[in-house]
Amino acid sequence: MNEQHPGEKNLNTFRILFLIKGILDFLIAFIGLIYIAVGAVVGDAIADEAARNGDYMPFNPGNMFLIFGVVMVALALITGVPAIMASQRFNQKRGRTLIIVAAAINCITGVLGIVLCIFTIIEVQKQEVREVFDANGG
Repeated sequence: MNEQHPGEKNLNTFRILFLIKGILDFLIAFIGLIYIAVGAVVGDAIADEAARNGDYMPFNPGNMFLIFGVVMVALALITGVPAIMASQRFNQKRGRTLIIVAAAINCITGVLGIVLCIFTIIEVQKQEVREVFDANGG
């Protein structure tokens, strides 16, 4: 039978959870790209209409969509990339520090990120899990 070290019991679950979290973050980044596209199209249409009427626009409302989309994409990538990297590290059973940092970064994404962070740090700090990671180079 395939004997498994006691510290490896939950590592595959955390690998899957971080992978799902990273994919969700990338989907949010895609939604941000849609906001950017809408902002560009609407902004150009509003600016063209104002120019045709000879009006002066101090602020283009399309820029709000652009700014919101850029911020959305940036935050999603800042949290998504470390989540995917942590998922790979769980699979390799190394890089405990990177996993903890990725978990901490994902705390800014709301309840899912906070819960994932708390349980990840609790699991990675267990002595059995430390032994597994130390056996694979940290």
